[in-house]
Amino acid sequence: MLTGALERSPAARGARRAQNFPALVELLLVVAAIAVLWPHFDRVAQLGAGRDQRFLDRGITIVGLPDPVLREVCDDVGAAAEARVAEALCGSRAGASARPSTVMPSALAHAIARTTEAFQRPLRDAEERALALRVQVENGGAELREHTDAIAAIESDIAPFRQRFQIASGDDGGPLPLRCAARWLDAALATRLGGDADAM
Repeated sequence: MLTGALERSPAARGARRAQNFPALVELLLVVAAIAVLWPHFDRVAQLGAGRDQRFLDRGITIVGLPDPVLREVCDDVGAAAEARVAEALCGSRAGASARPSTVMPSALAHAIARTTEAFQRPLRDAEERALALRVQVENGGAELREHTDAIAAIESDIAPFRQRFQIASGDDGGPLPLRCAARWLDAALATRLGGDADAM
């Protein structure tokens, strides 16, 4: 009972308030800082993507990639593959073919062409945008700094895209791994064609 009476005494309550005072002051200061800074956040939000959209979430987007063509390729050349490969990739679709193909299946050739175009189109678009901005800068049609920043942003998107997919500057082909695979397939089919001609 004595302990409870001491805790309810004015001195004990005063000591407890004194301990809580720094936390209360800190809370009030945080609220005051938020109240002072709040209007400035509204001003930043109005900037949106910035001039020339240079704060926009950028990057080169690949669109127009072809649908998978494995089913069509299995129908065309599945029978010519090794049994384990045909079973793993084609399953029951690896039908019997009268003669192994010596040309790339048309579905695969079309898919390679569409993939190449899907990688080249955004590069061409980005380079055309940069060229148009350079022309405006040279003609003095707009503020130099804004357009220079936009050109730099476009170029900073192009360089890593080319590096990642191994597309050389000025190259109108698709990614290097895709071109290597297509050349390897062409060479393998040409070798088969030569072997068939010798057998005749």
